[in-house]
Amino acid sequence: MGQRAPGRDGQCPVRGTVLALCGMLAGWPAAAQWSTVTEHDAEPSRSVATVVNEGGARLRIWVDDDDRLRATFRLPHGLVLLDPDVCPTFQVDDRPIEDLSTPEHACSTSADEATLTLSQTGDGEVNSATLLELMNGTRLTVRYRLTHAGYSATEFTLKRSKQALSDALGEGLSVQAD
Repeated sequence: MGQRAPGRDGQCPVRGTVLALCGMLAGWPAAAQWSTVTEHDAEPSRSVATVVNEGGARLRIWVDDDDRLRATFRLPHGLVLLDPDVCPTFQVDDRPIEDLSTPEHACSTSADEATLTLSQTGDGEVNSATLLELMNGTRLTVRYRLTHAGYSATEFTLKRSKQALSDALGEGLSVQAD
């Protein structure tokens, strides 16, 4: 009495299920934490700082082949679609909202993704108040217009963003405000 009947292989079936679930979860990236990944689909491969929030929205930041500091904001697949004519805005903590639809930011928006230029890099430095705020803030709010009128917003933690951005952009890169 008091003992479970073993499964066909002599093991407790619950134990096997728990171990399998733990193994699957260990392979998933932690939501809402910045990390650095290497993208091998680019030639040459590049390091990208990335974060996924609890809602599934993703933010990626990298330096492209033309030494431009780029950011891509991507919505999770679903019914919400970005207005392709309006670039999202960024707000770090309670600082002023940054309009990233100016010509120097070269924003392009599709139904589920917006890609923009944050700054030009070169000679081991980048002049970008936005990047400096992303590295030193605690919370990023991205506001965006929807295709069927109205606006929405999502938040990303900036926890570990400084380390991930430094790793992705190069430890020796000097970041200055505009």
